[in-house]
Amino acid sequence: MTDKETGEAIAGARIFLPGINLATTSSPVGEYLIKNIPPGNYNVKINMSGYNSVIIEAVKVIEKLTTIVNFDIEILHMEERDIPQSYYKTPLTPYDSPPEPIGGFSELQRNIAYPEIALRAGVEGTVEVDVLVDKDGTVLKTQIARSLGNNGCDEAAMAAIKKTKWKPAIHEDKPVKVWISIPVIFRLSEGENEKINRPSDPQSQTPMFVPYDQAPEPVGGQAEMQKYLHYPEIAKRAGVQGTVIIQCLIDTFGIVVKTKVAKSLGPYGCDEAAANAIKSISWKPAKQGNKPVKVWVSIPTIFKLKEQSESLGKITGIVTDKDGKPVKKAMVFIEGAKYNKQWTDEKGNYSILNIKPGDKKLICGIPFDEKKYTEEFNRLMKTNDPEKQDETEQKIIEIRKKLRGEEFEKKVVINISLKAGEELVVNLELN
Repeated sequence: MTDKETGEAIAGARIFLPGINLATTSSPVGEYLIKNIPPGNYNVKINMSGYNSVIIEAVKVIEKLTTIVNFDIEILHMEERDIPQSYYKTPLTPYDSPPEPIGGFSELQRNIAYPEIALRAGVEGTVEVDVLVDKDGTVLKTQIARSLGNNGCDEAAMAAIKKTKWKPAIHEDKPVKVWISIPVIFRLSEGENEKINRPSDPQSQTPMFVPYDQAPEPVGGQAEMQKYLHYPEIAKRAGVQGTVIIQCLIDTFGIVVKTKVAKSLGPYGCDEAAANAIKSISWKPAKQGNKPVKVWVSIPTIFKLKEQSESLGKITGIVTDKDGKPVKKAMVFIEGAKYNKQWTDEKGNYSILNIKPGDKKLICGIPFDEKKYTEEFNRLMKTNDPEKQDETEQKIIEIRKKLRGEEFEKKVVINISLKAGEELVVNLELN
């Protein structure tokens, strides 16, 4: 699942088969899997907020075989679509403290009845429900803001919210009636996963996305991981080259708790070698604010045979501000690179490996504050003023670009020319 323009993987897209109530969502690396489909011909459809819907017709499913269907989807420009009236049905009411389920959100989770069809299909993910909670805590209305498709999860989420007792929102020491967005998580237990997954795939477990401000980083950078990467002899003899993508669960201490192969190079030992290299090094945990969090992250590991890897280049350098001070957490990448994006460390250092020779654009930028613009995006999506509709739409488009990393708070672009096997030092200054 990729963006047609940039080639970047798209996470969180809904893929479903109209008419038979089977659906799933794409993973952090854009991959998806729909299980337990009876043999036959089906239409496959994808929906993703901000993108054009796509449908591929008459996809043939054969018993005991996996059918591969790839999607390249295009951004949907706001001016090209009609915004439904439901877009403006959740006006914002100020409050000091939001509505809360009595007994906490664990009580809400206990009230969820996992739909049987979703269990059989192995559907997991989050349904986001807009809820109108009255002054006495009564749930007056619910509407789906983010769906998991036609598998019963949306209805189960709304039913669980209505079944739960709520404390009302408070504004200036008085209860108020407000709309609030509630995430309801559907996650299969280990036992349920074992029932659903094929015996040949015992490790299959869908990684759950946890929001973070700072991604996990290998101590010593990507170059440190390369030191522990062993190229399997059988892969060398077979001439196997390419990229393995490993999804890793890294805990709050920086320990790799679990790994799963998201993109394989086949039965040549490269998958195992990549996972072992990732487990062999120390990691800085992900952070949400200043707090370490346990998250899944996708790590690409490149396997190149010597004669070819010798032709690949390397770029290193330091990013500083106009006063010469190092800039940390800046993103540095080659234009068009899908996975090889690096972040500067505490001293402003960066290192990009395995670059094909040729003329390139080296880009360095400071991303916008994700938390700030996510809050602004959510606020705008609930604006209830038809007179300001055009202005609101334009602001939403601008914020979406910031959240997608298409724009930066500060940015510098440099044209470079890299020769085969060259190690280039490029120091960058962000003004």
